[in-house]
Formats: sequence, C-alpha cells, structure tokens
Amino acid sequence: MTVRWGRAMKGDRQTFEHFVRRPISFKIKTNNFGIFCFMGTSQLTLNLTEGSVSFSFTTEAAQALKTAIAQLLESLKANAAKTPGTRPTPQKPMEYQYTGDVFLEIFCNPNIYASPFAAKVLLTLRDDRIRLSTEAELTRIVEDINQFLEQAD
Repeated sequence: MTVRWGRAMKGDRQTFEHFVRRPISFKIKTNNFGIFCFMGTSQLTLNLTEGSVSFSFTTEAAQALKTAIAQLLESLKANAAKTPGTRPTPQKPMEYQYTGDVFLEIFCNPNIYASPFAAKVLLTLRDDRIRLSTEAELTRIVEDINQFLEQAD
C-alpha cells in the first residue's frame, strides 16, 4: 500500500487510522501546515524537506550508511573538480539498503549534481503495511546520521 501525504488536524490519529483502514505502529506528527509526517517509536530521525520520519535503526547500519555516503561524496567531489570543457568520468550511483523492522532504501546518482551541496537522495521506507517514498537533501541526511551516531556513543 502506498500512503500519500494528506491533511489532518494536529494529533488526529483517528483520521490517519481510517486512512490506512487499520491501526499501525506509526505515530502521527504534523508540521505547521498540517502535513502528515510518519514517526516511528525508535531513534533515527531523518529530516525531509517537509516534515521528518523516525524508525528503528542500528548503529552498525548507521556506520554502513555513513561509509556509503562518504563514497558518494567523493564521487560528487570528483564531478565538481572536473576541468571546464572536459567530459567527467561517469560515477557509480549509491544504492544503500537496510532491512530491519522496516526496509530502508537510499539512492543517489552523483552524475546529475554539480556539487555535494546540491545533491538529493531518493528515500524509500516501508514495512508490510505502509510505504513512504520521498526526496531528501544529502546534507540533511549526513547531519542526521552524524547526530544519531553521536547519541549512540
């Protein structure tokens, strides 16, 4: 089932449960505009363009994601450092997957962004009852992962 963003009153859990037609383990949080934001009950919070999402995540998985993002940043820097008039070497896209309480997939093609600061990732988070697919800024994801790892220490 794909869940779409919708409007609700702040804290309106009944509206959301009616929307998905059965109670689920996600909590609802809305931003100032009344947009649904799906919040899990665990520690990692990823800040999106509008809202945020939280879910169970391990420290080992966070380290693996941090390593994958570091490699992506190197690819983005290589593209940004190309000399004018030359064709850059195509870089391999980052495809990160994590399976735990939820399935997380993060994808980014470094060949389409001029710099690491402009890069965005496609993020998919799903379980057996709900699926969230959205775009997020790479710099925000890096900050969120670093904050998660600092809190885990």
